[in-house]
Amino acid sequence: GGRVKGRPRTSHDRGSIFAVAMAVWTLLPCDKSIPPQPRDVSSLSDAQASVDAHIGASKFANKERCDLAAVKAHTGESYAQALTIPDEVYAALRALNGTAALVLLPPNSSPTVVGTDAIVLLYDAHGPLKGLPPNERASLLAQAAGQPQSVRGDCFVCRLAHRAGCPLGLGGEAAPQLLTERGWLEVAQAAAKAAATPERTSFVAALEAWLADGRCATRAAPFASAAAPPCEQHVFEQAPAADGGGVLSWEDGVEEVTVRVTLPGGTRARDVRVELKEQWVRLSVATLPEGKREVLCGKLFQLVNAADCEWHVEDGPSSLRTLTLSLEKQQKMRWLLLIRND
Repeated sequence: GGRVKGRPRTSHDRGSIFAVAMAVWTLLPCDKSIPPQPRDVSSLSDAQASVDAHIGASKFANKERCDLAAVKAHTGESYAQALTIPDEVYAALRALNGTAALVLLPPNSSPTVVGTDAIVLLYDAHGPLKGLPPNERASLLAQAAGQPQSVRGDCFVCRLAHRAGCPLGLGGEAAPQLLTERGWLEVAQAAAKAAATPERTSFVAALEAWLADGRCATRAAPFASAAAPPCEQHVFEQAPAADGGGVLSWEDGVEEVTVRVTLPGGTRARDVRVELKEQWVRLSVATLPEGKREVLCGKLFQLVNAADCEWHVEDGPSSLRTLTLSLEKQQKMRWLLLIRND
């Protein structure tokens, strides 16, 4: 990760379109008792890794603070109060990892202490879902820059250098003292009211691409992107068969959920039994050892069109076979779980 030395810097060096060897970003804790903290960063990639790790830790997440409207929009499920959200659903929400960006000052704005640099606020894109506490200082900063927005969780303020057609680079220092500098805030307010320019659009696209690269690098975090990565699990917490059969994995797609199970070599379709209703499934395999034949049974996370679901058995890795079950969603909502525990 990036080096975090906490060494304060007070100067406001002029921005440059070229990357600098070292820069300072500012951490804005959501805990108001902790002052803004300077953070030395040595490269854009290291800085991104450090920010993603800090935000992904979800240190102050609390189920009681979950935004119920955001939870419904994300999962398709309505809850009367936050405490009724099932623990396994909240665990998946809390594990979401994604950094969002708010451009406080576009690059190459009117003359300011930051020169040609852009000033950007980085924050947790899933704060309302996780139940992170409000970050009053970050919200006030956004408002002062002419872009009122409620921000949750710890945030980072940084300066980035950009020229059309070029990748992003580190800008100059974004030390805590910069946050109260009136000049750039006034320019930011004017920029917020003005129509978008091709230059600003190009910068936002480069910024989104940079953030997307970071999300790909941290794909191991559960549900870190719009399409969840495959999730390997044993629904009944049982060990797979000695030959590797009985391992279940599932993947959430836009229109369907795909379930895959490894099967012993020689398994045929006649050895498989799939029972399916609109929110219930049971899957058993006769060629698995006694006591391990029922590999999936329970209430599905959301409703499916049972009549339109399909399954088949095909050759898998090595000498194994693979069962693939496609569950067509009734609603195109993200699945946080395959089987509910409620």
